[in-house]
Amino acid sequence: MTVILLLDQIRWVQWIGVVKDLVVKCSDVLKTMLCDSEIKEPGDVIMPDVYPDAVNIFLKYAYGATDNSNVSDLGNWTAQTTLEVVDFAEKYNIAPLKQMAINQMEVQDVESVFSALHCITFYNATSLEPAVLEVLQKDLQNVLNHPSFLDIDVESLVHILKQDKLDVDELDLWKAALKWGKHREKNREGCQFKIYSG
Repeated sequence: MTVILLLDQIRWVQWIGVVKDLVVKCSDVLKTMLCDSEIKEPGDVIMPDVYPDAVNIFLKYAYGATDNSNVSDLGNWTAQTTLEVVDFAEKYNIAPLKQMAINQMEVQDVESVFSALHCITFYNATSLEPAVLEVLQKDLQNVLNHPSFLDIDVESLVHILKQDKLDVDELDLWKAALKWGKHREKNREGCQFKIYSG
Protein backbone atom coordinates (compact mmCIF):
# COMPACT_ATOMS: atom_id res chain seq x y z
CA MET A 1 0.00 0.00 0.00
CA THR A 2 1.23 3.44 -0.95
CA VAL A 3 -0.19 6.69 0.33
CA ILE A 4 -0.80 9.53 -2.09
CA LEU A 5 -0.84 12.98 -0.56
CA LEU A 6 -3.05 15.40 -2.47
CA LEU A 7 -2.32 19.10 -2.17
CA ASP A 8 -4.19 22.01 -3.65
CA GLN A 9 -2.38 25.25 -2.94
CA ILE A 10 -2.53 24.67 0.83
CA ARG A 11 -6.35 24.91 0.91
CA TRP A 12 -6.72 21.26 1.75
CA VAL A 13 -4.72 18.11 2.17
CA GLN A 14 -6.08 14.62 1.72
CA TRP A 15 -4.35 11.29 2.11
CA ILE A 16 -5.55 8.42 -0.05
CA GLY A 17 -4.19 4.91 0.31
CA VAL A 18 -3.77 3.05 -2.98
CA VAL A 19 -2.80 -0.43 -4.12
CA LYS A 20 0.35 0.44 -6.02
CA ASP A 21 0.34 -2.65 -8.26
CA LEU A 22 -3.09 -1.79 -9.70
CA VAL A 23 -2.44 1.92 -10.08
CA VAL A 24 0.86 1.61 -11.95
CA LYS A 25 -0.71 -0.67 -14.59
CA CYS A 26 -2.85 2.25 -15.75
CA SER A 27 -0.25 4.99 -16.05
CA ASP A 28 3.39 5.08 -17.01
CA VAL A 29 3.66 8.46 -15.29
CA LEU A 30 2.35 7.07 -12.00
CA LYS A 31 4.60 4.02 -12.42
CA THR A 32 7.59 6.33 -12.66
CA MET A 33 6.43 8.35 -9.65
CA LEU A 34 5.68 5.32 -7.49
CA CYS A 35 8.30 2.79 -8.59
CA ASP A 36 10.94 3.78 -11.10
CA SER A 37 12.19 7.18 -10.07
CA GLU A 38 15.68 7.19 -8.61
CA ILE A 39 14.96 10.43 -6.78
CA LYS A 40 11.62 9.38 -5.30
CA GLU A 41 11.45 9.54 -1.57
CA PRO A 42 10.19 6.64 0.48
CA GLY A 43 6.76 7.09 1.99
CA ASP A 44 4.05 9.39 0.75
CA VAL A 45 3.82 10.53 -2.85
CA ILE A 46 2.77 14.14 -3.30
CA MET A 47 0.36 14.97 -6.11
CA PRO A 48 -0.18 18.73 -6.29
CA ASP A 49 -3.07 20.34 -8.12
CA VAL A 50 -5.33 17.32 -8.44
CA TYR A 51 -8.81 17.00 -7.01
CA PRO A 52 -10.03 14.19 -4.73
CA ASP A 53 -13.08 13.43 -6.90
CA ALA A 54 -10.87 12.92 -9.95
CA VAL A 55 -8.49 10.67 -8.02
CA ASN A 56 -11.35 8.63 -6.57
CA ILE A 57 -12.84 8.14 -10.03
CA PHE A 58 -9.42 7.13 -11.33
CA LEU A 59 -9.02 4.62 -8.49
CA LYS A 60 -12.41 3.07 -9.29
CA TYR A 61 -11.26 2.82 -12.89
CA ALA A 62 -7.88 1.34 -11.87
CA TYR A 63 -9.45 -1.17 -9.48
CA GLY A 64 -11.84 -2.43 -12.16
CA ALA A 65 -15.12 -0.84 -11.08
CA THR A 66 -15.86 -0.26 -14.76
CA ASP A 67 -15.51 -2.46 -17.80
CA ASN A 68 -13.00 0.06 -19.18
CA SER A 69 -15.31 1.03 -22.02
CA ASN A 70 -17.57 3.44 -20.17
CA VAL A 71 -17.68 4.99 -16.76
CA SER A 72 -21.39 5.67 -16.44
CA ASP A 73 -21.68 3.23 -13.55
CA LEU A 74 -19.20 5.35 -11.58
CA GLY A 75 -21.91 7.95 -11.00
CA ASN A 76 -23.24 11.13 -12.51
CA TRP A 77 -20.60 13.82 -12.67
CA THR A 78 -20.91 17.53 -12.95
CA ALA A 79 -19.22 19.20 -15.90
CA GLN A 80 -16.54 20.45 -13.49
CA THR A 81 -15.83 16.96 -12.14
CA THR A 82 -15.65 15.61 -15.67
CA LEU A 83 -13.15 18.32 -16.56
CA GLU A 84 -11.10 17.47 -13.47
CA VAL A 85 -11.02 13.80 -14.54
CA VAL A 86 -9.96 14.78 -18.07
CA ASP A 87 -7.21 17.02 -16.67
CA PHE A 88 -6.04 14.26 -14.30
CA ALA A 89 -6.03 11.65 -17.06
CA GLU A 90 -4.09 13.98 -19.36
CA LYS A 91 -1.55 14.86 -16.67
CA TYR A 92 -0.92 11.22 -15.79
CA ASN A 93 -1.19 9.82 -19.34
CA ILE A 94 -4.29 7.67 -18.90
CA ALA A 95 -5.78 7.97 -22.39
CA PRO A 96 -8.66 5.47 -21.95
CA LEU A 97 -9.93 7.27 -18.84
CA LYS A 98 -9.60 10.63 -20.58
CA GLN A 99 -11.67 9.43 -23.53
CA MET A 100 -14.28 7.87 -21.24
CA ALA A 101 -14.63 11.14 -19.34
CA ILE A 102 -14.95 13.13 -22.57
CA ASN A 103 -17.61 10.67 -23.76
CA GLN A 104 -19.44 11.11 -20.45
CA MET A 105 -19.55 14.91 -20.76
CA GLU A 106 -22.99 16.17 -21.67
CA VAL A 107 -23.18 19.59 -23.24
CA GLN A 108 -26.78 20.63 -22.94
CA ASP A 109 -26.70 24.09 -21.46
CA VAL A 110 -24.67 27.22 -20.90
CA GLU A 111 -23.21 25.92 -17.63
CA SER A 112 -21.61 22.87 -19.25
CA VAL A 113 -20.34 24.59 -22.40
CA PHE A 114 -17.29 26.10 -20.68
CA SER A 115 -15.82 22.77 -19.59
CA ALA A 116 -16.53 21.33 -23.02
CA LEU A 117 -14.82 24.28 -24.74
CA HIS A 118 -11.76 23.68 -22.56
CA CYS A 119 -11.71 20.01 -23.60
CA ILE A 120 -12.04 20.92 -27.28
CA THR A 121 -9.26 23.49 -27.27
CA PHE A 122 -6.77 21.70 -25.01
CA TYR A 123 -7.52 18.01 -25.45
CA ASN A 124 -8.77 17.86 -29.03
CA ALA A 125 -12.14 16.53 -27.90
CA THR A 126 -13.74 17.00 -31.31
CA SER A 127 -16.64 14.72 -30.38
CA LEU A 128 -17.96 17.55 -28.17
CA GLU A 129 -17.89 20.15 -30.93
CA PRO A 130 -21.40 19.60 -32.39
CA ALA A 131 -23.06 19.97 -28.98
CA VAL A 132 -20.96 23.04 -28.13
CA LEU A 133 -21.81 24.64 -31.48
CA GLU A 134 -25.50 24.00 -30.89
CA VAL A 135 -25.40 25.80 -27.52
CA LEU A 136 -23.32 28.65 -28.96
CA GLN A 137 -25.66 29.09 -31.92
CA LYS A 138 -28.87 29.19 -29.94
CA ASP A 139 -27.81 30.67 -26.60
CA LEU A 140 -24.66 32.74 -27.13
CA GLN A 141 -26.01 35.81 -25.34
CA ASN A 142 -26.37 33.80 -22.14
CA VAL A 143 -22.89 32.31 -22.67
CA LEU A 144 -21.41 35.80 -23.01
CA ASN A 145 -23.25 37.04 -19.92
CA HIS A 146 -22.41 34.02 -17.77
CA PRO A 147 -19.86 34.70 -14.98
CA SER A 148 -17.71 31.77 -16.20
CA PHE A 149 -17.25 33.46 -19.57
CA LEU A 150 -14.77 35.91 -18.05
CA ASP A 151 -12.60 33.01 -16.86
CA ILE A 152 -12.29 31.09 -20.14
CA ASP A 153 -8.89 30.74 -21.72
CA VAL A 154 -7.92 32.69 -24.83
CA GLU A 155 -8.15 29.59 -27.04
CA SER A 156 -11.77 29.04 -26.03
CA LEU A 157 -12.56 32.70 -26.71
CA VAL A 158 -11.01 32.41 -30.16
CA HIS A 159 -13.04 29.26 -30.76
CA ILE A 160 -16.23 31.20 -30.01
CA LEU A 161 -15.20 34.18 -32.16
CA LYS A 162 -14.43 31.96 -35.16
CA GLN A 163 -17.99 30.65 -35.44
CA ASP A 164 -19.97 31.71 -38.49
CA LYS A 165 -23.52 31.34 -37.23
CA LEU A 166 -24.09 33.08 -33.93
CA ASP A 167 -27.27 34.56 -32.48
CA VAL A 168 -25.72 37.90 -31.44
CA ASP A 169 -24.53 40.81 -33.50
CA GLU A 170 -20.86 41.64 -33.90
CA LEU A 171 -21.04 44.67 -31.60
CA ASP A 172 -22.29 42.54 -28.68
CA LEU A 173 -19.58 40.00 -29.43
CA TRP A 174 -16.96 42.77 -29.47
CA LYS A 175 -18.22 44.18 -26.15
CA ALA A 176 -18.06 40.73 -24.56
CA ALA A 177 -14.51 40.17 -25.85
CA LEU A 178 -13.49 43.61 -24.56
CA LYS A 179 -15.02 42.88 -21.14
CA TRP A 180 -13.18 39.52 -21.12
CA GLY A 181 -9.87 41.25 -21.94
CA LYS A 182 -10.31 43.86 -19.23
CA HIS A 183 -11.15 41.15 -16.72
CA ARG A 184 -8.04 39.19 -17.69
CA GLU A 185 -5.83 42.27 -17.38
CA LYS A 186 -7.27 43.13 -13.97
CA ASN A 187 -6.79 39.61 -12.60
CA ARG A 188 -3.30 38.89 -13.88
CA GLU A 189 -0.47 40.19 -11.74
CA GLY A 190 2.57 41.37 -13.64
CA CYS A 191 0.89 40.89 -16.99
CA GLN A 192 -0.28 43.92 -18.89
CA PHE A 193 -1.68 44.30 -22.32
CA LYS A 194 -3.42 47.23 -23.94
CA ILE A 195 -6.92 47.10 -25.31
CA TYR A 196 -7.63 49.76 -27.86
CA SER A 197 -11.14 50.59 -28.90
CA GLY A 198 -11.91 53.22 -31.39
